[in-house]
Amino acid sequence: MERANFLKAWFIDTFMIIITVVFLSLFLVSQTALASGKIVFSKFLGDYSQIFMTDENGENQINLSENKVNDGNSVWSPDGKYIAFISDKNQNEARKYEIYIMDADGSHRRRITNDQSFDSYMPSFSPDGRRLAFARTALQNVNSSYRIFITNVNGGQNDKFVTDGYMPNWSPDGTKIAFCKKANLSSYLDICVIDSDGQNLVNITNSPNSVDAYPIWSPDGKQIVFTSNAPLGGFSQIFNLYRMDANGGNVMRLTDGNEEYDSRTWLPNGQYILFEIWNVFDNTHKIAMIKTDGSDLRIICDGSNPSWFDPDFSKQITLSGKLADTWGGIKIK
Repeated sequence: MERANFLKAWFIDTFMIIITVVFLSLFLVSQTALASGKIVFSKFLGDYSQIFMTDENGENQINLSENKVNDGNSVWSPDGKYIAFISDKNQNEARKYEIYIMDADGSHRRRITNDQSFDSYMPSFSPDGRRLAFARTALQNVNSSYRIFITNVNGGQNDKFVTDGYMPNWSPDGTKIAFCKKANLSSYLDICVIDSDGQNLVNITNSPNSVDAYPIWSPDGKQIVFTSNAPLGGFSQIFNLYRMDANGGNVMRLTDGNEEYDSRTWLPNGQYILFEIWNVFDNTHKIAMIKTDGSDLRIICDGSNPSWFDPDFSKQITLSGKLADTWGGIKIK
């Protein structure tokens, strides 16, 4: 009897120890992942746009630019060692933007492109971090047609033309690029996908009366999130986030606001999307997160063009921040 009670007590104690260890391990993993998430983004200081880095909750902001030129559209390299961005540094009054790269702490800035054109929108790293896809247009006419190019990060060869279009985003396997282009010479935009060598162009959204833009691949390459002014279409400035399969099927609306929601980064855990909210009426910009099912929208901080990096993609990311509801707009609790 005593032996049976001893074994029972030993089993219960051992079981509780195991449960405690597992709980603490999950808690520590969650907290470590939370602390390790970093966001780079843009915001104006006076007359100049500067690149900042912040924690995932919008705290501990650091100015990585610290200059009097316009830096923006920053994006992390896959390994988190570098940040690509556009800048008008050392240019004339026409502000001829070029693609630059700097170390993650803002040091060692170096220019990647050098062309008599306007290199703009967020560049996109290839999964191996060796190449950048970006959009280019004529300097003297920023409303002219955009063209997508690929260049080596080390600047070792001429820029390679891919296709007409802009807002490129490289697929996780490196074989394709999602982008947007004018639909049938109109002012409306479609989401398209093309092989990274410029072959096999496919229209994914085929929108006859709306602007579909900022396509972002999911980490597994099976889905694409994008922004669109549907269902109003036309010249509406109300854009919301949508999610669809990579072939254009199963379109799902994620937000329902009266502002402009621009997708920017799909978090590595595949559960959240980092994006920008632009209030076109008072011209304010905020960075936010939302779950891929459209729930749990969270405002992080003021700013635009956010890009997320986490050093360990296998960890579950626990978010903290300000909750928001998504009926008719943003209501901060």
